[in-house]
Amino acid sequence: MHIHWRCNALSKKTFKIIKNTSNEAILQVKENQKYLLKNCQQITETLKPSDTCSSKEKAHGRIEHRKSEIYNALDPECPLDGEWQKYVKTIIKVTRKRSVFDTRKKEYKTSEEISFYLSTINASAKVFLCAIRAHWGIENINHHVRDETMQEDKSRIRKNPQNMAKLKSFSLNIMRKTNSTNIKNDMFRNSLNIHKLNKKYAFIF
Repeated sequence: MHIHWRCNALSKKTFKIIKNTSNEAILQVKENQKYLLKNCQQITETLKPSDTCSSKEKAHGRIEHRKSEIYNALDPECPLDGEWQKYVKTIIKVTRKRSVFDTRKKEYKTSEEISFYLSTINASAKVFLCAIRAHWGIENINHHVRDETMQEDKSRIRKNPQNMAKLKSFSLNIMRKTNSTNIKNDMFRNSLNIHKLNKKYAFIF
């Protein structure tokens, strides 16, 4: 069984395609699905979760509290749109509270984020919390490298930008294939010596 996490647009068609391939899905509900997002909010405000799980992490002047609450989308009392109930078994609400220590003011600054997910599988709140956390960590690392190191957000390319995105993904995959531990440093070293670059990545030619 393979679990899908991301898609360009969350839709009933997406879930139908995934189910037809005998796979499962955990997909985040975002603001581009306003009615569905509001529907999920309504459900978590009116029904009691069937299971909950909390975790706490403290490191480098940062404290993160996470809580997952799951709701049975197949419950007759669940007001989820009937069309979505054909594909969704579980609604997951994840609350993240982050406190970061301000070294200047000598105090913690706290922020809160609430996210909603739909899943085609039934699992415990702990399983969903761990799975979403693990995926979030991978996505965060990947986006940080692309945005900070490869300057993707600052790109001024407007004509066929997807081509440059593919080239960046290609180069990033090659560096990871060679067990690069510091993408930024490797990019700098590669730019200094074209002959060394050709030798190091000769396996792709």
